[in-house]
Amino acid sequence: MAKKRRNIKPPPPKKNTSRTDLERCYYVAKKVLRHFELEPELIDVFSKKQKQKLLKNYFEPSIVKPDKPKTIPRQHVKSIHNEMYHFMKTNFFGNPENNLTYMELTIYGFSFIVNLSNMHIRDAAFIPGSLQEGVASRICEKFNNDKEKFIYKIAFNDISHQIWYLTRSYSRVNYRFYGFIIDCDHIPQSCGCCYNMKMTIRLTAKESETKKFSYNNIERKAFRALIPDSGIYSPSYATVRRKQIFPKSIDDDSMNIYIQSHVLHRFKERLDVFDPFTQNLLIQYSFTSGLRLVSSGKQILFSCLIDDDKPVGYFTFFVHENDVVINTFLPLASNDTPEGKKMQELLPLSKEEIIYIGMDKLSFLLDVDFEQIPALKQILIDANVWETKLIIDSKVIHDEEKEEEYKMKKQKKTMFVKNFFDKRK
Repeated sequence: MAKKRRNIKPPPPKKNTSRTDLERCYYVAKKVLRHFELEPELIDVFSKKQKQKLLKNYFEPSIVKPDKPKTIPRQHVKSIHNEMYHFMKTNFFGNPENNLTYMELTIYGFSFIVNLSNMHIRDAAFIPGSLQEGVASRICEKFNNDKEKFIYKIAFNDISHQIWYLTRSYSRVNYRFYGFIIDCDHIPQSCGCCYNMKMTIRLTAKESETKKFSYNNIERKAFRALIPDSGIYSPSYATVRRKQIFPKSIDDDSMNIYIQSHVLHRFKERLDVFDPFTQNLLIQYSFTSGLRLVSSGKQILFSCLIDDDKPVGYFTFFVHENDVVINTFLPLASNDTPEGKKMQELLPLSKEEIIYIGMDKLSFLLDVDFEQIPALKQILIDANVWETKLIIDSKVIHDEEKEEEYKMKKQKKTMFVKNFFDKRK
């Protein structure tokens, strides 16, 4: 007898979105609506089938990885990835009262926005004139019917800023510049017709370019200033307009910026209150988005700014053909800076005396208790240095375990400086 055939049914296909994911996306979609200043209940005007499409999760958690293999130290990649995750889990997008974390936004929020945009704008899935079409139109108008712009330029803006901070802090002018590209990876699903998406930070690296310059018969190597990849923006070289250097020049072409090794040593010595990461940030910022030139007598200087408008020192330079070559870093107390000139009028000191009491280093502003030397405090106020000192106070964190040691050190330094000025009276 022939064996009876069994009617074996294939297992049901796995659903792309679990019930838990649907619930999470529903919960986050309401937060997104609050962000857009819309009623969270608008999500409920859609039918059950429409909601299933709207709330399907196609986004995976964001990731950080090298753009090219073996170009970024593994510890840098891991550190940047961990810092990004911590930021996304602990910070809110938009109004904090909406409790919409960046992690929720970039997974469930992006899924909702992309799904809605595709259904309303691309597929015209809602009946014209229906309540659902009206609600979809209202929501899409909130991101100007442009989901890509919202995702890359608005939603990812603060995350990009964090990655910018981290990549620049690892970049060294005399070694290598790190940047990043924001991309969206498309990962095929097993069905073959759908794909998941993942916002990916691709870290880039570019070795420093060098060039030798002779000045006062001394030849030194210099490193070209670069603006690395920054999210959706391509890399470019840092430049300064010719008229910024030579106001009476007929031409106004872009001039290259090079930084000599000597500058980096002086910079490190004089900004001694900052760690290497902050120093890396400050020097790059000075010749890119934070570029500002000031006149001091007949000399033009590049400012090194903190908090956008307060200088912590200045760079001098010389010009060779179409290149601006940064050749040293001046502390605020230098006679050649605007603040230093004012201080000299109020308190004439030689270069040797400035170095002797430590005024050529930024730590002077932290290590002296100026309340015990009120005349010196007033000089710093009149020379526009005091506000810089207060900003540095707020940024430099001392080790609590060494607080007593620091207090003793500060008192010792204060008495040394006080005695110095008492002897000059």
